[in-house]
Amino acid sequence: MITLTPYLAKAIEIAAACVEREFRVRRRLDPQITAEEVWAGVSLDGRIVIGHPVLPSGQGFYVNHQDEWQEV
Repeated sequence: MITLTPYLAKAIEIAAACVEREFRVRRRLDPQITAEEVWAGVSLDGRIVIGHPVLPSGQGFYVNHQDEWQEV
């Protein structure tokens, strides 16, 4: 299990906001898209990748638009 530090918690918060923004942009381009199709990955060093990132097992978190996260 990964320890959630304040640094990673802030990265998750920022990632959720970025996912929400990306979803709004994609929704304008394709009204049929659902919010579950856009998510982010936050690595253990705080890097944020928006879209459909794939992280190695135990190397970060997946974040959705509702600020919900799960460990990889």
